[in-house]
Amino acid sequence: MTDVHANLPALEAALADMQAQGVQWACHGGDAVGIGPYPKEVMERLLELETPSSVFLGGFPLGLLNIMGNHDAWYAFGLPKPQDLKIHPNEVRHTDWVHQAIGDDHCQQVAKWPYRHTLEVNGLRLGFAHYGLMLEPDSDGHPLFCHFLKDPSPADLDELFSGFEVDIVLYGHHHPASDIQGSRARYVNPGALGCSSTPHARYTLLDVAPDGSYTLETRSPAYDDAVLQAAFDDRAVPERDFIRKAFFLGHFEG
Repeated sequence: MTDVHANLPALEAALADMQAQGVQWACHGGDAVGIGPYPKEVMERLLELETPSSVFLGGFPLGLLNIMGNHDAWYAFGLPKPQDLKIHPNEVRHTDWVHQAIGDDHCQQVAKWPYRHTLEVNGLRLGFAHYGLMLEPDSDGHPLFCHFLKDPSPADLDELFSGFEVDIVLYGHHHPASDIQGSRARYVNPGALGCSSTPHARYTLLDVAPDGSYTLETRSPAYDDAVLQAAFDDRAVPERDFIRKAFFLGHFEG
């Protein structure tokens, strides 16, 4: 799963569905916060899930890995300097609100989240990332994410994730779902869990057999977005009107 974007009802719907499916290990592909009205609750829920649990109280027997996204980095390290990345003033205002809502307590823990991770399961090589990284970091030494490609070709994705020597790359950042076979790997974006035109929490379920063969299934449990809609207003989320139009495609209108 990736891009929960502070949508707690969507996250809880996904976790409940994972419990029903018997998921053993999970990865969140970045952007836990930003956009949605529940940054503190979502951040703390994902941090809680990092500890393996034999009892599914929203946890996993083998734990959860959190990957760094751009919004997570902005929380942990602060916004990039203007010479490194130009950010609209409205986004600065929203990001400041996110940091204030969460507080500073989790900055050090989030700062340790990896930008990339590889894992081998029964011979199947997996790569996890929020998105491709620019060749040069910012002036403070922090990696910068590439601008997302709207309609990437297989060759585009081969280049974007060229640092991976894996069979499957699972990524996010660009919110539409995508599944593309390149010459180097298969590139799977389950779609943003917390931002879509319908109230469904999208994630990809990977089942790896002992011989390394696998199946990929797209899951999209529904959630009650009336709660989410009310929270945008109740919590006076900055730029909420723009967020509804830009990230939920008018779903909340009418």
